[in-house]
Amino acid sequence: SVSEDQMNWFRVMLPIDPLCDAIGKDHVYFFTFNLAGDPMESAKELDEYIQMVKKETGHDQVDFLPVSLGGTILTAYVEQFKDKNDVRRIVNAVAVLNGTNIIDDFYKREWNLDDEFIYNEFLPIIMEESGDKDMGYLISIALRILPKDVLYSTLTSFYDVLYNTMLLKIPQFWAMCSKETYAQIIDSVLPKDKYPVLRAKTDAFQQARINLESNLKYMKE
Repeated sequence: SVSEDQMNWFRVMLPIDPLCDAIGKDHVYFFTFNLAGDPMESAKELDEYIQMVKKETGHDQVDFLPVSLGGTILTAYVEQFKDKNDVRRIVNAVAVLNGTNIIDDFYKREWNLDDEFIYNEFLPIIMEESGDKDMGYLISIALRILPKDVLYSTLTSFYDVLYNTMLLKIPQFWAMCSKETYAQIIDSVLPKDKYPVLRAKTDAFQQARINLESNLKYMKE
């Protein structure tokens, strides 16, 4: 079951009420995943969730509505489960299907100081994973009043912490950079001989992203 607070949060992300009115709230299911996890593993959990939804509703298929980073889980899902024929329709809502510029910039240490996402959303999202989302908002406010040279230095310092705790070690964050940036930097940043297990996970998602268009065409056919 979903609490009212969770529904209100979801309403901020999407105008979900018309959908609930059209098909019934009992036919709207909300799957969440671990931002500090592995998208390929999260997709396996999604498959299990779909089987539960099918059993509860009595339907043979489900519709997908990937929102934002849900696009990474969609990508991982269709790579692994395209033969199951469990999906009737996919409607992407600002879904991340090939990374985000802000994560590309962080992996390459190229800060776009004109990007409003840095000030509004990026830090709260990142800080939430460490249990301190409010601090992320406070930092975002502070960044707005800093001169750009000070801001650049602050982001560089923040990067060092972020890189060692999240960007380097968490497959889901690698899934948030574009496949082009991944191909450019992965061998120097995450060499196979030094990080064999982690690299196997990030490479698996990269291949899923490369195959996304052909996988979707295959599912449609």
